[in-house]
Amino acid sequence: MTSERVKLMAEKVFTLRMNEELFDEVKNLADKNKRSIAKEIEFQLEQCLSNDTSLSDIKSQLEKFSFAFEEHDYELRRLHEHLEKIVSHFN
Repeated sequence: MTSERVKLMAEKVFTLRMNEELFDEVKNLADKNKRSIAKEIEFQLEQCLSNDTSLSDIKSQLEKFSFAFEEHDYELRRLHEHLEKIVSHFN
């Protein structure tokens, strides 16, 4: 048996129903990426699952960015105040 045939035997076959608009979007992507519709769906699912991020992970990252932004904002305001003092000294 060829490796291609063994791989084919390991794949599951099932029926998938979807609305026409979504099907058209998937078909357009498949055409653009030169894949069959089934392979495009499989590819998109793999991408989605490999990039799986929980909402708590996203919230945690947003909190970190928010804190970093606040720190930089504070430092920028202090720098701005310092520069204003220097400019006013020369005026």
